[in-house]
Amino acid sequence: GIVAVIFSLGGRGNIRWWTALWGLVSVAAGVAVFLWPDITATILVYLIAVWAVLSGALEIAVAIAWRRELRNEWVLIVSGALSILVGLVLAIFPGAGAISLVWLVGAYAVLFPTHRVLGLLGWFLIPVPAFVFLAIWFVGQFGLGGTNVAWEAHVGGFLFGLVVAALFRGRLLRRVAAGF
Repeated sequence: GIVAVIFSLGGRGNIRWWTALWGLVSVAAGVAVFLWPDITATILVYLIAVWAVLSGALEIAVAIAWRRELRNEWVLIVSGALSILVGLVLAIFPGAGAISLVWLVGAYAVLFPTHRVLGLLGWFLIPVPAFVFLAIWFVGQFGLGGTNVAWEAHVGGFLFGLVVAALFRGRLLRRVAAGF
């Protein structure tokens, strides 16, 4: 979101405003999660669903607005359409959506273990390798055993994503490198 807002500063007219709006919607979703970390998983999935639909619509608008400056703007249009689809699926099936998000976390651990992610330590955001952040998150799930949180689903979903990504790692990374 922040990158889109910064990028919008170099745009002109409608291009600038669509890109800024897209970035602001993403920043707002991130701020909401940061301010209310104790919201239930279902509400978080709905928040992600709303963000995905709005972000997808704005991706399409940005692709159309930037079509003369972009090569392969169709990729951004397809990405926006898929984002809208994911948002709708998450809104219709929030339980399955929550588990699929955990699968993605597991897959990310295998595919991009050394990428830096921002972890929250107290009130400070610190960049750490993804595998460190996800290892801490994984171990932390076992502390949820006495709560209403379905920690077994988190662990199972994470391990499922980890195994599937490990099985297809070479093929997936080649596709990412080739731009799909």
